[in-house]
Amino acid sequence: ITLNKVNAYNVFEKICEIFACEMRFDTLNKVVYLQEQIGENRGAYFAKDLNLRQLTDKSDTYDFYTKIIPIGADDLTIDEVNNGLSYLENHQYSDKVKVLIWEDSNYTDPQALKDDAEYKLNEISKPKITYSAKIMDLAKQSDQYSILEYSVGDTVLLIDGEIGVREEQRIVKTTEYPYSPSKNTCELSNTVLSFEDLQKQLLAAAEA
Repeated sequence: ITLNKVNAYNVFEKICEIFACEMRFDTLNKVVYLQEQIGENRGAYFAKDLNLRQLTDKSDTYDFYTKIIPIGADDLTIDEVNNGLSYLENHQYSDKVKVLIWEDSNYTDPQALKDDAEYKLNEISKPKITYSAKIMDLAKQSDQYSILEYSVGDTVLLIDGEIGVREEQRIVKTTEYPYSPSKNTCELSNTVLSFEDLQKQLLAAAEA
Protein backbone atom coordinates (compact mmCIF):
# COMPACT_ATOMS: atom_id res chain seq x y z
CA ILE A 1 0.00 0.00 0.00
CA THR A 2 1.43 3.34 -1.03
CA LEU A 3 0.04 6.59 0.37
CA ASN A 4 1.33 10.13 0.17
CA LYS A 5 1.32 12.88 2.79
CA VAL A 6 0.04 10.68 5.62
CA ASN A 7 1.40 9.38 8.90
CA ALA A 8 1.94 5.74 9.92
CA TYR A 9 -1.43 5.54 11.66
CA ASN A 10 -3.22 6.54 8.44
CA VAL A 11 -1.47 3.68 6.65
CA PHE A 12 -2.73 1.20 9.25
CA GLU A 13 -6.23 2.64 8.92
CA LYS A 14 -6.08 2.03 5.16
CA ILE A 15 -4.89 -1.55 5.71
CA CYS A 16 -7.82 -2.17 8.05
CA GLU A 17 -10.24 -0.64 5.55
CA ILE A 18 -9.02 -2.76 2.63
CA PHE A 19 -8.56 -6.07 4.42
CA ALA A 20 -11.53 -5.75 6.82
CA CYS A 21 -9.43 -6.19 9.94
CA GLU A 22 -9.02 -4.49 13.30
CA MET A 23 -6.01 -3.00 15.11
CA ARG A 24 -4.65 -3.61 18.57
CA PHE A 25 -1.65 -1.67 19.92
CA ASP A 26 0.94 -3.07 22.31
CA THR A 27 2.54 0.27 23.10
CA LEU A 28 4.92 -1.19 25.69
CA ASN A 29 6.59 -3.48 23.13
CA LYS A 30 5.90 -1.18 20.16
CA VAL A 31 3.92 -3.81 18.24
CA VAL A 32 0.75 -3.36 16.18
CA TYR A 33 -1.48 -6.42 15.78
CA LEU A 34 -3.82 -6.70 12.81
CA GLN A 35 -6.54 -9.30 13.23
CA GLU A 36 -9.79 -10.19 11.51
CA GLN A 37 -11.52 -9.46 14.82
CA ILE A 38 -9.97 -8.40 18.09
CA GLY A 39 -11.18 -10.00 21.28
CA GLU A 40 -13.05 -13.20 22.04
CA ASN A 41 -15.92 -14.63 24.02
CA ARG A 42 -14.15 -16.07 27.05
CA GLY A 43 -17.28 -16.39 29.19
CA ALA A 44 -16.94 -13.11 31.08
CA TYR A 45 -20.05 -11.36 32.32
CA PHE A 46 -21.04 -8.09 33.94
CA ALA A 47 -23.73 -8.70 36.55
CA LYS A 48 -25.50 -6.31 38.88
CA ASP A 49 -24.47 -6.75 42.53
CA LEU A 50 -21.26 -8.51 41.47
CA ASN A 51 -18.97 -6.56 39.17
CA LEU A 52 -21.48 -4.23 37.49
CA ARG A 53 -21.72 -1.04 39.54
CA GLN A 54 -23.79 1.09 37.16
CA LEU A 55 -25.32 0.69 33.72
CA THR A 56 -26.74 3.36 31.43
CA ASP A 57 -27.98 2.87 27.90
CA LYS A 58 -28.32 5.10 24.89
CA SER A 59 -30.51 3.91 22.06
CA ASP A 60 -31.82 5.61 18.94
CA THR A 61 -35.38 4.33 18.63
CA TYR A 62 -36.41 6.86 16.00
CA ASP A 63 -33.97 6.25 13.16
CA PHE A 64 -35.07 2.80 12.03
CA TYR A 65 -37.05 1.35 9.11
CA THR A 66 -39.06 -1.84 8.66
CA LYS A 67 -39.62 -1.71 4.90
CA ILE A 68 -37.18 -0.99 2.09
CA ILE A 69 -37.79 -0.33 -1.60
CA PRO A 70 -34.45 -0.82 -3.41
CA ILE A 71 -33.86 0.78 -6.82
CA GLY A 72 -30.79 0.17 -8.97
CA ALA A 73 -29.46 1.52 -12.26
CA ASP A 74 -32.08 2.55 -14.86
CA ASP A 75 -34.90 2.08 -12.32
CA LEU A 76 -33.97 -1.57 -11.71
CA THR A 77 -36.18 -3.24 -9.08
CA ILE A 78 -36.19 -6.62 -7.33
CA ASP A 79 -39.64 -7.77 -8.53
CA GLU A 80 -38.36 -10.60 -10.71
CA VAL A 81 -36.33 -12.19 -7.89
CA ASN A 82 -38.72 -11.39 -5.04
CA ASN A 83 -42.03 -13.05 -5.99
CA GLY A 84 -43.21 -9.95 -7.84
CA LEU A 85 -42.75 -7.62 -4.88
CA SER A 86 -40.64 -4.49 -5.19
CA TYR A 87 -39.98 -4.23 -1.45
CA LEU A 88 -38.62 -6.17 1.54
CA GLU A 89 -39.84 -6.09 5.15
CA ASN A 90 -38.24 -6.85 8.50
CA HIS A 91 -40.23 -6.46 11.72
CA GLN A 92 -37.68 -7.84 14.17
CA TYR A 93 -38.03 -4.77 16.37
CA SER A 94 -41.36 -3.12 15.56
CA ASP A 95 -44.65 -3.90 13.80
CA LYS A 96 -44.82 -0.33 12.54
CA VAL A 97 -44.41 0.29 8.81
CA LYS A 98 -41.58 2.76 8.22
CA VAL A 99 -40.52 2.91 4.57
CA LEU A 100 -37.10 3.70 3.15
CA ILE A 101 -36.57 4.19 -0.59
CA TRP A 102 -32.96 3.21 -1.25
CA GLU A 103 -31.43 4.11 -4.62
CA ASP A 104 -27.97 3.04 -5.80
CA SER A 105 -27.04 3.21 -9.47
CA ASN A 106 -24.11 0.80 -8.97
CA TYR A 107 -26.52 -2.15 -9.12
CA THR A 108 -27.36 -3.75 -12.46
CA ASP A 109 -28.21 -7.24 -11.15
CA PRO A 110 -31.58 -7.61 -9.35
CA GLN A 111 -30.37 -10.51 -7.17
CA ALA A 112 -27.37 -8.54 -5.94
CA LEU A 113 -29.65 -5.58 -5.28
CA LYS A 114 -32.01 -7.78 -3.27
CA ASP A 115 -29.22 -9.45 -1.28
CA ASP A 116 -27.67 -6.16 -0.26
CA ALA A 117 -31.07 -4.63 0.50
CA GLU A 118 -31.73 -7.53 2.90
CA TYR A 119 -28.39 -6.92 4.63
CA LYS A 120 -29.08 -3.20 4.90
CA LEU A 121 -32.63 -3.71 6.19
CA ASN A 122 -31.46 -6.16 8.84
CA GLU A 123 -29.14 -3.42 10.07
CA ILE A 124 -31.58 -0.49 10.01
CA SER A 125 -34.71 -2.32 11.23
CA LYS A 126 -33.56 -2.22 14.85
CA PRO A 127 -32.32 0.65 17.02
CA LYS A 128 -28.62 0.98 17.73
CA ILE A 129 -27.94 0.50 21.43
CA THR A 130 -24.82 1.55 23.31
CA TYR A 131 -24.27 0.86 27.00
CA SER A 132 -21.89 2.59 29.36
CA ALA A 133 -20.94 0.50 32.36
CA LYS A 134 -19.00 1.21 35.52
CA ILE A 135 -17.20 -2.02 36.34
CA MET A 136 -15.66 -3.41 39.50
CA ASP A 137 -12.71 -5.14 37.81
CA LEU A 138 -12.54 -8.14 40.13
CA ALA A 139 -10.16 -10.08 37.87
CA LYS A 140 -7.42 -7.52 38.53
CA GLN A 141 -7.98 -7.78 42.28
CA SER A 142 -8.06 -11.54 42.78
CA ASP A 143 -7.15 -14.68 40.79
CA GLN A 144 -10.37 -16.36 41.90
CA TYR A 145 -12.26 -14.01 39.55
CA SER A 146 -10.11 -14.76 36.48
CA ILE A 147 -13.27 -15.86 34.60
CA LEU A 148 -14.35 -12.19 34.70
CA GLU A 149 -11.25 -10.91 32.91
CA TYR A 150 -12.00 -8.82 29.81
CA SER A 151 -10.42 -6.55 27.23
CA VAL A 152 -11.43 -4.39 24.26
CA GLY A 153 -13.16 -6.42 21.55
CA ASP A 154 -14.41 -9.14 23.88
CA THR A 155 -18.03 -10.25 23.86
CA VAL A 156 -19.52 -10.35 27.35
CA LEU A 157 -22.89 -11.19 28.86
CA LEU A 158 -24.56 -8.11 30.33
CA ILE A 159 -26.99 -8.81 33.18
CA ASP A 160 -29.04 -6.19 35.00
CA GLY A 161 -32.34 -7.38 36.45
CA GLU A 162 -33.37 -3.88 37.52
CA ILE A 163 -33.71 -2.64 33.92
CA GLY A 164 -34.40 -6.03 32.36
CA VAL A 165 -31.16 -6.48 30.43
CA ARG A 166 -29.65 -9.89 29.69
CA GLU A 167 -27.81 -9.92 26.38
CA GLU A 168 -24.42 -10.33 24.81
CA GLN A 169 -22.61 -7.12 23.92
CA ARG A 170 -19.17 -6.33 22.55
CA ILE A 171 -16.75 -4.09 24.43
CA VAL A 172 -15.83 -1.23 22.11
CA LYS A 173 -13.99 1.00 24.59
CA THR A 174 -12.42 0.71 28.04
CA THR A 175 -11.09 3.22 30.52
CA GLU A 176 -8.78 1.70 33.12
CA TYR A 177 -7.35 3.00 36.38
CA PRO A 178 -4.36 0.74 37.19
CA TYR A 179 -4.30 1.67 40.88
CA SER A 180 -8.09 1.88 41.30
CA PRO A 181 -9.66 -0.94 39.22
CA SER A 182 -12.99 -0.36 40.93
CA LYS A 183 -13.27 2.86 38.88
CA ASN A 184 -12.88 1.16 35.50
CA THR A 185 -15.52 1.80 32.85
CA CYS A 186 -16.55 0.15 29.59
CA GLU A 187 -18.58 1.10 26.57
CA LEU A 188 -20.49 -1.77 24.96
CA SER A 189 -22.44 -1.86 21.74
CA ASN A 190 -24.59 -4.24 19.68
CA THR A 191 -23.79 -2.46 16.42
CA VAL A 192 -22.10 -4.32 13.59
CA LEU A 193 -20.36 -2.99 10.52
CA SER A 194 -22.80 -0.64 8.82
CA PHE A 195 -23.88 -1.27 5.25
CA GLU A 196 -22.18 1.91 4.10
CA ASP A 197 -18.93 0.92 5.81
CA LEU A 198 -19.14 -2.54 4.24
CA GLN A 199 -19.52 -0.98 0.78
CA LYS A 200 -16.52 1.28 1.44
CA GLN A 201 -14.43 -1.74 2.36
CA LEU A 202 -15.41 -3.62 -0.78
CA LEU A 203 -14.63 -0.61 -2.99
CA ALA A 204 -11.30 -0.05 -1.23
CA ALA A 205 -10.37 -3.71 -1.67
CA ALA A 206 -11.30 -3.57 -5.37
CA GLU A 207 -9.17 -0.47 -5.89
CA ALA A 208 -6.19 -2.07 -4.13
